[in-house]
Amino acid sequence: MPVATAAFKQYLKSEPNMKMGNNVAVNSRFIKEGITAYIDLADFDKASLAILAKNTTRSIPAVDAAPAAGIIAEPAVPGTVISTFSMVRILVIACEAVKYYVSTGRVPDAISMHYANVLVNFKVDYEAYEKLKKQDHAPDVPDIKDNDGDHKIIKWIPIFFDCMSRKYGVKGPLAYVLCEKVEVPDVDEDPLLLNEYYGMSGSLQGELIARLSHGDALYRSDNKTVYMSIEKACRGTTSVESTVKAYSRSQD
Repeated sequence: MPVATAAFKQYLKSEPNMKMGNNVAVNSRFIKEGITAYIDLADFDKASLAILAKNTTRSIPAVDAAPAAGIIAEPAVPGTVISTFSMVRILVIACEAVKYYVSTGRVPDAISMHYANVLVNFKVDYEAYEKLKKQDHAPDVPDIKDNDGDHKIIKWIPIFFDCMSRKYGVKGPLAYVLCEKVEVPDVDEDPLLLNEYYGMSGSLQGELIARLSHGDALYRSDNKTVYMSIEKACRGTTSVESTVKAYSRSQD
């Protein structure tokens, strides 16, 4: 099992961060469950963290060594209670923050995961984002109209992008599918702003649109949804419909 650094243990214990306090909770239980770095939090959801909190209340008896059977001695591990306050910070905020950073091509670290400086504001923005996803009150995509002449597509594209920025797919706002550059900007070119969880995009949703990957199966699902919206918008528009139909098989 990887060894947790002193800095990560302090992150779990300290008042400005996860506020777990006692060494038993951190060293004997939380670390013992395999959470030894920020990135490990990406493997947990609300259900698994609730199980973890319950498991930590139970003591683990010592194991006697049995060299012939390949068993090494293990000391007893006392049970402990992880406070609700700490679990809320870890459960509701830190785990989601790590998943968000990973999805946008960033590596969570002590600065970006600092609760008092960064995650307390991330929590507000993330909860608002989750509410928007559940409501999914995306504006209707307007039809492309032949009577708009040669400028019909030029007029329609920014409206369509705005609609997709308020419609959500599997990975996030569907506007990310429409980014001109497929490659996610390098973090050296687009670093996180000071004490923020986003870079030059300027917001959580902007970060998702600018930095979600186009290279996985989930993207293909979202790409298909965007194609279907375009196909619907151009039905009956003779000068555009045939062009879009050419992509019907790949839906790309």
